Amino acid sequence: MSSDDIIDNVQPFQQIFEKNLWKDISIKFMSSNRSISTTILPPRVNLTPKLPTTNNPYEFRLLNRGTRDGFTSDSFWNLCDKQKNLVVVMKVKGTDEILGGYNPVGWDKPVSFYHSGKCKNSFIFSLKNSTVQNSILKAM
Repeated sequence: MSSDDIIDNVQPFQQIFEKNLWKDISIKFMSSNRSISTTILPPRVNLTPKLPTTNNPYEFRLLNRGTRDGFTSDSFWNLCDKQKNLVVVMKVKGTDEILGGYNPVGWDKPVSFYHSGKCKNSFIFSLKNSTVQNSILKAM
């Protein structure tokens, strides 16, 4: 490495080096025959984890995407009304909150604010601040 490379690419990281490493780098640069006292670890190996293969019986199909179909309730109901086994996921603009829900029997466009229909296995969720501790899961 040239002295410019050391100054530009190594010295900025001096504060995170082991205490004697910067000293060893400086000595080695000035006199390449000198030995160093710092323990040199082997290079790290980037492992690419292999995910287990699973038999996924589900087929996912994107019905509505706000950036494509619009962010209005009309666009949602036009594409998702009466769809069964529907998962809804949305990000709240200006926050890191993600809201969603699942309904196995299908969403039905409401005609009033009160909907008396119930089904098993449906749920809604709220994921807040990227932490599980602040999340909410509500079975319906």
